Amino acid sequence: MQYITIDQAKQVMLEMMDYIHDICIKNDIKYSLAYGTLIGAVRHKGFIPWDDDFDIFLTRENYEKLLKLLENSKDYFIVNYNTDNNLCNHFSKFCSKKYKGEQVNKYLAQMIDFGVFIDIFPLDYLDNDNPKKQLLEIKKSLKKLQLTSFLNYNKTGKRHTTYLKSITNFPRFLYYKFIVTRTKVIEEMNLKLTKNNKKKTNILGEYSSGMNEIYDSKDFEEYAYCDFENRKYMMIKNFDSVLKTTYGNYNKLPPEEERVNGHAYYRYYINEQQS
Repeated sequence: MQYITIDQAKQVMLEMMDYIHDICIKNDIKYSLAYGTLIGAVRHKGFIPWDDDFDIFLTRENYEKLLKLLENSKDYFIVNYNTDNNLCNHFSKFCSKKYKGEQVNKYLAQMIDFGVFIDIFPLDYLDNDNPKKQLLEIKKSLKKLQLTSFLNYNKTGKRHTTYLKSITNFPRFLYYKFIVTRTKVIEEMNLKLTKNNKKKTNILGEYSSGMNEIYDSKDFEEYAYCDFENRKYMMIKNFDSVLKTTYGNYNKLPPEEERVNGHAYYRYYINEQQS
């Protein structure tokens, strides 16, 4: 088994992002680098040195258009809750067929087949009056989605692996898996995610890690090119407002002890069947 380093994985991500970028340019799809990747572009003109992933986000309309075009690739594939019954996120992963992953610990066992990937997040319009309430409803649906997966039903709290949680959540797993059904949970969640998209409110957001992803929709009307590892990618023009909303003072470097990658449970190796 031939492992690759984090730096090698980053080069693969850049090749994958080049592919995404070309498709977006050819099809007039607006996207932006997101989260730590956007901070990296602004602060480092590339990856945050200790970061190990790549994120972009798009409005739902552009997101759906992009996914449809990416499905035709011979070198890459899309993974989301529609393609993988153990995936419990509302966003998609764009994965390379040339690599696989190996878990370093038992958390997120279902990620083995993903290999090197880019996370693609959809942005939906939120309620003007109470956007956090809508995000909370989405969070509840995501927890229900976890309960439909045998690999994830006992990970719905802060302590992921306890026998007690496995025992107490097992009846809930059976209920959501076989009575409510995963299909119904996904339908419910999609309705909550997209209910404002036709009328287009003043707020865009998405639920990935908390309640801070609530943005002025005007911030996603204008885009610009940015430097990223000697390449040109797209980002929203008003990145400052969005990053401050999510992170506060994003220009301040974290303490050295906190400068670690976020996926230490995972490492990549070459997929010999595709090499």
